[in-house]
Amino acid sequence: MKHWALFLVLAFLGFLVGKVAAKDNQSQFKQVQVKHFTLADGVGLSQNFIKYFDDGLRAQLQKENLARLVADETATVPAADAPDSIVVEGEFTCFVKARGFHLGRLCVEIKLYRTSDHQLIKTLTPEISLGPDKEKHLANFNGEYVGKEIRKTAKDLPALASFPPGPPLQATTPSAAAPVSQTPPPNADVLTNSSVLEMVTAKLPEEVIITKIQVSPTNFDVSTPALAELNQRGVSPAIIKAMLIAPKVAPAPVQPPVTAGADVHDPGTPGQQHFSIAEGVSLPAQINPQNYLKLFADELRTQLQKRNIPVQVAADGAGAPETDAAGSPVVECRITDVSKGDGSLARPVMITVESNLYRRGNHTLIKTATSRVKAIGGPHGRGTPLYDDKTLASWTAAWVLGDIKKVLK
Repeated sequence: MKHWALFLVLAFLGFLVGKVAAKDNQSQFKQVQVKHFTLADGVGLSQNFIKYFDDGLRAQLQKENLARLVADETATVPAADAPDSIVVEGEFTCFVKARGFHLGRLCVEIKLYRTSDHQLIKTLTPEISLGPDKEKHLANFNGEYVGKEIRKTAKDLPALASFPPGPPLQATTPSAAAPVSQTPPPNADVLTNSSVLEMVTAKLPEEVIITKIQVSPTNFDVSTPALAELNQRGVSPAIIKAMLIAPKVAPAPVQPPVTAGADVHDPGTPGQQHFSIAEGVSLPAQINPQNYLKLFADELRTQLQKRNIPVQVAADGAGAPETDAAGSPVVECRITDVSKGDGSLARPVMITVESNLYRRGNHTLIKTATSRVKAIGGPHGRGTPLYDDKTLASWTAAWVLGDIKKVLK
C-alpha cells in the first residue's frame, strides 16, 4: 500500500512539473520582427558589425523562445497575429573602442512596438562594456546580450492588449479634407522619391513600403514628370497612390535672432558658470563639485587648443573677435546624471555630460553631444578618477573631447 501511495505522489509531482515546464515553454508573442538597427550621427560602426549584431540578436531571441517566430524586417506579419506581435527597432547611440586597459562601450536605444498599430510598449537603453575582440565575435556577443535584456524586460510586461491604442495610421484612401502638414521630430527619417525607389529596388513587399509611407514624415515630388519616372522604374500604382495622399512635412521653424542682452547664457560674460550640474544630481562624496567643474573646463580648453579644434569653452568668458564670431562654436557642458556604482570595472560610476555647441555670434544651437563617462577607482588607488578632482576632471574632458570631435565631423 505504501508503494502505491508513493507512486501516486511521484506521478502527481511529475504532472505538476510537466505543467510548469509547458507553461515556461510557451512563447510570449506570436511573432517578433527585428528591424535593421541604425546609427546615430557620429557613431562609427561598420555595416558588417550591424549585420553580425542583428544575427546574434535574432538567434538569442529565438533561443529565449520569446515568440513562435523571430523574423527580419522584410517579413510580413499576418493581420490576425499582429495584435500579439511586437516590432524591435534600435539605434546605436555611442561606440567607444577598448584601448589598452580602458574598456570600450556600446550604447543602444531599443524600442518595442505593438505590430498592429505601432504603439510604443517599452524603451530600453542598455550600455555594454567592451573588451578588445574581433568584430564578428564582439558584434554577435553584444547582439546576444541585448536579446537577453529584451527577454528580461518582456517577461514583466502586461498583455499587449492592455496597452492603449496607438496613433491612427494615415488612411490609404483620399479624404475630402486637405492633408495636414506634419512637422518631423529632430533627426526624423523624411521619405523622398529616392527613399521609395531604394525600397523598391531592395524588393521590400509592397505593403511594407506603403506602411512605411503612412507612418513616416514625407517630402515627395509628385509632379507629372516625377510620377512618370517612378512608373518607368517599377514603382507600383498602389505605392504611387500612397505617395500622392501622404502629407508633406512642414518646414522647420526658423529660430528668431537673439537680441542683445536677451541671452542669459552669453558665453562672453566673465564669471558666468557655463559648466554646471543639473538640479538633484550629485557627484561622489569625495569630489568637490565646483573645483571639479573648473578643472574640467580648464582641461577641456587645453585639449581643444592642443588638437587645434576650433571650439571655445564658454566657462572662460573670453569673447571671439567680431570678425570670427559667426564661425566660432562655443561649448557649454552640463552634468545631467550620475549613476552611483561601486567604482569597480563591473559597476563603474556613470557620469552623463551634455555638451551644447552654439554659434558664437547669435548663440544658435549647432549640435549637442552626449557623453557617458565611466569612472572607476578604489579608496587606496593612486590617481584613480573617483578619488581625485583633477584626475576625474581630466578623465571627463577626454571622453567629452572625443564626442565633440564626432559631432563636428
